[in-house]
Amino acid sequence: MPMAKSKRNEESNGGFERRLRPVARALRAALSHLVEEVTGGTFRSGRLVELLAVDKSLASRIIQALREEDDLDLLHRLPAPTGLRILVKTCQAKGVPGGLCAACEEPIVGFQTLIDSIPGGRGSIDGWISSRSAAARERNEHRSKQAIYKAMSYVIGAHCDTLATTLVLQPAQDSGHVDGFEVHQRYGLRRLRPSAPIALFSVCYDQPGEDGRDWPWIETLEEGLDGGDPGNFLIDDYCTMPLPGIDTVEHGKHHIFMLTEEEVSLEEPLNICSGYVLRHGWQRYASDTKRDECRAYLLNFPCKTLVREVFIHRDLWRGCNPELNLRLPNPSGVDPNRYDGLMGRLNTVDMHLPIEQLGRGLDKVALKPLPKHKQLLTESFERSGWDPDAFHGFRTQVRYPVPLITMTWWFSLPNKEK
Repeated sequence: MPMAKSKRNEESNGGFERRLRPVARALRAALSHLVEEVTGGTFRSGRLVELLAVDKSLASRIIQALREEDDLDLLHRLPAPTGLRILVKTCQAKGVPGGLCAACEEPIVGFQTLIDSIPGGRGSIDGWISSRSAAARERNEHRSKQAIYKAMSYVIGAHCDTLATTLVLQPAQDSGHVDGFEVHQRYGLRRLRPSAPIALFSVCYDQPGEDGRDWPWIETLEEGLDGGDPGNFLIDDYCTMPLPGIDTVEHGKHHIFMLTEEEVSLEEPLNICSGYVLRHGWQRYASDTKRDECRAYLLNFPCKTLVREVFIHRDLWRGCNPELNLRLPNPSGVDPNRYDGLMGRLNTVDMHLPIEQLGRGLDKVALKPLPKHKQLLTESFERSGWDPDAFHGFRTQVRYPVPLITMTWWFSLPNKEK
């Protein structure tokens, strides 16, 4: 049965492609001749706008489509048949030879007929092309994520320009655990509704000395500050003044740090930077029940740019290249296990997550959206007393990330040498 089903899918996909390509080829031929006549062979959107006075967006989409080498990518980029008809009518009004305009009519009708004949219309066509074209998929993702950003900003009542987290990991003083410090930045944060709650960061930890320190515990980035005062987790020089008030919400060992409700007026964007040290937060070696470690983040409000970084000490998890994935939230909370097969794909969101290697030290950490990022990391390493040159950095940077999805760094654990 699985083989028969796979064969049917292949035949169905092949038939779909055979329907799309002739339509795309006919549109390319007719529109290329029309645009060439209008622009004198100069395929630039500005030239179309100048000569025809058509909408800039329409002109741009047509020119970009005609520059695509693959017919399916052309079809994906082209505007709707209505937009193509506007182009043809404008050309007719400007005195373009009638034969060139008439030659576009049949391909445009064929395009509209194709759209009308497929359940889901243009959306289904674009989705199918995206599954076979990395460029088309990236464009689709970007447009969709922009729309989500706008909608979720209204629904949640808050958003920010740039959200960044930097996690730094090194072996703990004992032989089996890993310590880390983490720095969070919210740049251009604002409330759209005064009552909207804004969480800054959350972590599961114990209080020092409780439970024989079997659980992780948290400390301020700078030694000597009182960790019982949430305000001491703010890094003052990188926050908007006066400093906002911070509250802590606790649910068992889960602690959530958030803006106080008194911080109502966010008419001006707010910059907030915080940091902490988490002791014994991770396992250093693999065990019978644990082969991977992770750090999961739930993006709880929209932002335009998301940056996640991790720096790993040279003596920790040697040869480990961290991996990233996106998951829909699990009703039972963050699952610290990584699975193979169908279970591994369950709740996984398949979106592009490039990982950039930053090398050793802080020479390559500058970020355009965060002008003081390198300075902040340099000072954070100094405060913690850790040597940045002993760490190798990794980064992902995402435009318009989808809120309320969990992003997780995964680290494969080595076996302990005997």
